[in-house]
Amino acid sequence: MPKVRDFCQLLLDIAELAAPDLTIMDAVTGMEGDGPSSGSPRDFELMLATGDIFELDLLVSWLLRGDLSYLKDPLPEAIISRFNHPGGLSAYEQYRKENFFKEEIPDWLTERFKEVSLPDIDRTANLLDKKLPDFLNRFVTRLLRPRPIFTLKCIGCGICEENCPPQVITIEQRQARAELKGCIRCFCCQELCPHEAVEIEKPLLGRLFF
Repeated sequence: MPKVRDFCQLLLDIAELAAPDLTIMDAVTGMEGDGPSSGSPRDFELMLATGDIFELDLLVSWLLRGDLSYLKDPLPEAIISRFNHPGGLSAYEQYRKENFFKEEIPDWLTERFKEVSLPDIDRTANLLDKKLPDFLNRFVTRLLRPRPIFTLKCIGCGICEENCPPQVITIEQRQARAELKGCIRCFCCQELCPHEAVEIEKPLLGRLFF
């Protein structure tokens, strides 16, 4: 599921199938920035729980952004679209109201999320996926999307190779190398690298547009 929209819909499918009665988010110590291996621990000192798994995702997305721009992020957008189309749950229309969270959430909770360093989210896939036909999407994507780069910090430990979903990483002479043609840009290599040896490089055209 390399396309952002498809992956978000998959998450919603799993959530609806599992139908948990209670969802708990451990936010005692969280991570901010480009994590987990390259992020920074942050003490939120919170345990969040709800009977509505989608409500919790929307709430935390709003808290992290601090404004309505959270509605443009892939997962909140998927939740809103899923439950607003015919046959969906009309109760979720309340999430479209501008002041819904502001009326319900106490100030002490929003303070915990102030000035959170957010990851450098790859918005290109979501944008292109919506606006371009597939054949053109594939061509433009190669020019715009970020790619993993293995730096001199790499010692060839093989963790990225073992955990690469499309299996496009190999270790050669104690150095990781990726076949970018098959890379799905999940960036598991960056997240799991214990040596912070993976950087995400944005092509020049990508930096200009995003």
